[in-house]
Amino acid sequence: MAKTTIPEKTNPSVEFEYISSYNLATPFGNAVQITPSQLQGLLHDGITSKQGTYGAVLLRESTSHIEFEVKNDCVFWATSGAYSDSGGGTGKEIIIYKLDENGIYQIYEETKTNNLEDWYIVSPLLKRGRYKIHLKAMYVQFNEFYFESVIQNKTFILHDGEYKKFTPKLLGKDPTINVVPNMTSDTSPVGKATARGAYDPAWRAFDKNDSTYWYDNGSNASAPSWLQYQFEAPKMVNKITLASLPISGGVYGLKEFSFLGSYDSLNYDNLLSINNHPNSNAKVTYNFNNSNEYLFYKLQFGLSHHSYYTLVSSFEMYEKDSPDIPAYWSTISHTLPNSTQFLEEGMDIISPPVDRTITTLEPMAMTDKSEILGVGEVGKIFSKTIALKKYFDIRSIRTEVK
Repeated sequence: MAKTTIPEKTNPSVEFEYISSYNLATPFGNAVQITPSQLQGLLHDGITSKQGTYGAVLLRESTSHIEFEVKNDCVFWATSGAYSDSGGGTGKEIIIYKLDENGIYQIYEETKTNNLEDWYIVSPLLKRGRYKIHLKAMYVQFNEFYFESVIQNKTFILHDGEYKKFTPKLLGKDPTINVVPNMTSDTSPVGKATARGAYDPAWRAFDKNDSTYWYDNGSNASAPSWLQYQFEAPKMVNKITLASLPISGGVYGLKEFSFLGSYDSLNYDNLLSINNHPNSNAKVTYNFNNSNEYLFYKLQFGLSHHSYYTLVSSFEMYEKDSPDIPAYWSTISHTLPNSTQFLEEGMDIISPPVDRTITTLEPMAMTDKSEILGVGEVGKIFSKTIALKKYFDIRSIRTEVK
């Protein structure tokens, strides 16, 4: 199972319907025509990784097609996988045809696919209507589809003539927590571990078991080892902990390395360089300055204590310390916001601001007014002026949705 059953941080799906298919390779057989309900079951079962020989569907040749209809404008997402034989390999271009008002299919878009088991955008915009997918060359493979609505519902709270937005509490970063989860495969539970070579798999460097490891025994000076982890969201890492195990006798698999950060896995910034990691199994912590958030973090290795062979038994990453940011309200406009303000600054949902929760308030200094007590009266009197505009009367809340 790949890491997510739908693309992350996307809008809800539009309504859609499968119409027909032809000459597909599927779990139901090769060169088959399957029913719309079978297409629905294969391409929307939550399994984003390739299953079996062909995955969910494999477009085999020029006559292969998938026909479907989307009920509203949408972004077309997919996951794919690798397949190859004497006829070619997956990842080829497709032609998307759209049915025009005269009932004739016209070319709508030509676009690339890939052979990676991760979500990517096939088309940034499918207008409402009926479509057919054909391949340009053998082969194209799909595991899962998602048709993301481009319609966004955004909300403000109207209170005392002001349109307001609620920003929930943002938790700070704890520098003592390893932000890499306990990995059980290269893509589970979240994130993605990759490496140049994997005599033992990359994820074992992140499984929080010091007796297991990732090992690359095929590297050399011209093709040095590397080990990389991709987070689901960018993180500001400024500390790592590394450990190794012996490759042969008392010779360990770590010595020279650089620690790199990247936004796109193409361009990397060098954050740390080490020339003499200890020849032992000790966990060593390295601190360094980093003020940028990266999605990809990579260890690029040079020589180890055993030539260019590399072994990592533990690889931990820690974020830069940051305080919590309390929840707050902000005023966006004193007049009805325009569509741009709704889209750019509006709240996605209105539930958190109006849910009733128990909150511990900061102590308030009060003024002692005990002198107003009459003769014979006992006790103390305190007073405090409260700015009532800071507090919402929930009976006065109206919503504006656009």
